[in-house]
Amino acid sequence: METEPHKIAKQKRGPLSLSFWIRLLVAVGLLVAIVNLVNMDDFIVAFQQASILHVLAAAILLVVNMGIQFFKWNYMIRFLGDIPRKDVLASFFFGMTLGSFTPGQLGEFGGRAIHLPARERGTIIGLAVIDKLQMFGIMAFAGIGSLLLLFDVHSTEVILLAAVISVLILFFLLRFSAARLLLLKIGVSKLRHPWVMQAVDSLSLFRAKDILITTCMTIMFYATIYCQLYLLMNAFQQIGLYDSFVAYASMMFSKALLPFSIADLGIREFGLVYFTSKLGYPSPAALASSLLLFVINIAVPALIGLFFIPHTISFPQTK
Repeated sequence: METEPHKIAKQKRGPLSLSFWIRLLVAVGLLVAIVNLVNMDDFIVAFQQASILHVLAAAILLVVNMGIQFFKWNYMIRFLGDIPRKDVLASFFFGMTLGSFTPGQLGEFGGRAIHLPARERGTIIGLAVIDKLQMFGIMAFAGIGSLLLLFDVHSTEVILLAAVISVLILFFLLRFSAARLLLLKIGVSKLRHPWVMQAVDSLSLFRAKDILITTCMTIMFYATIYCQLYLLMNAFQQIGLYDSFVAYASMMFSKALLPFSIADLGIREFGLVYFTSKLGYPSPAALASSLLLFVINIAVPALIGLFFIPHTISFPQTK
């Protein structure tokens, strides 16, 4: 009779799931739809006339982007004790590689756990989830306000609802203990998986100082991506700080709410094309900017992560 770890290992070695292919088709379908909406001659001309210096500057910022993410992950992993830096680095890059093949980069959760102690796998996944939830909180906080500005919303009820949601997001971002209590109240402990409770308990590891530091790092990461997109957009067509940020924040929040494609490919492009069109920014330039952002921030780190694929994967014994 097969043990649970062997069953899991067999699943891991199996072919790509139907879910993967469906999400890949969604990504391809969205890109095809966008291509049909954009004049391809203008798209090609946009690339031919792009400012190479702006593109190179955005690419160089990838070092800052990844540096912030790595230092944040290294800071969070210290809760597990003294973990060799090389293992943290391998965990970080391999997680990015797996994340690039999954919607919303969900594969990054498990990928980050592979190179780290198996006995702490639930806590590691919990820390990875916290990392992503902090990013989602920042995206939601900025995105809600940007959508109101972009669509020139004047409804008192809508503005009040947006304000309440924003305050709740800010509250849970700064009070992990309240988030843990909420999860326990809704019965997450009834799932009866040890790693689930390990993940939930990881919320209690953060003190006020830790929450402040990791939140600041998340804001810096969010700001770095914006700077990259701002440079890329201006490489094709001049756009101001205000307009570019409103479009960026709206796009980031929208794609976070709709994780239906591989690496958000297609959703990100459609969102940027749609939101910038309301600001008078050319669609071919928006599509080109978004695709370059994907190549720089997703494709390149994913290729680097291929060097950190483990030869063997061990799974923790379950009772």
